[in-house]
Amino acid sequence: MGRKTTEKDRKDDPAKKRKWVQQLLPVIKQNGISCFTMDQIAAKLERSKATIYKYFSSREEIMSLAIDEILQDAGGFQEILDNKERPFMERYIMSLKFFSGKISGISVDFLEDLKQGYPHLWVKVESFRDLAMKVMAAHYQTGMERGIFNRFSLPVLVMTDQLFFTALTDPKFLEDNKLSLQEAFDQYFRMKLFGILGKEQGDDVYRYEPEDSSFFT
Repeated sequence: MGRKTTEKDRKDDPAKKRKWVQQLLPVIKQNGISCFTMDQIAAKLERSKATIYKYFSSREEIMSLAIDEILQDAGGFQEILDNKERPFMERYIMSLKFFSGKISGISVDFLEDLKQGYPHLWVKVESFRDLAMKVMAAHYQTGMERGIFNRFSLPVLVMTDQLFFTALTDPKFLEDNKLSLQEAFDQYFRMKLFGILGKEQGDDVYRYEPEDSSFFT
């Protein structure tokens, strides 16, 4: 048997670790990570298990970095919202479509594995949710002040998003309703858009629709 990797032997190379996690993301998003042994993970990366252990202490570390990668990527929606070079409504629509695309491929199996196998990592998802709710609340407030969005109670408007996010990340809800994460998100915000916009503005939403988007189809 080979010598077990110790903390002293472990290599700290964030760039390489991120590169390998990005390579693993498609299968992790589809399956979670608990179903894979470190031997299988090493095989997917075409490296030896000993090499993988020099960079990662466990599957949990890989899962943690994978969540960081997913959330950082999805967090790009805020940059789109903040881009004042584009019209206000266009930014809103584009940010939703961007987020929808970023959660594409995340399966019920991934969510189940994360919640059941690594519940302590769920705090990262909750922190992302809380930040996203603050960002959206500010955008809703501005939209209502400008007369672009119909006026509703801001706390109630944000609460609906919070409740939906809870359902969105509940594997049982998705499985029982035979929905993917992306499908549920698309349907919710399609419904919400036509609730917070007047009919004329709602009809105008279509002008921002790229050909390859899953929205409003």
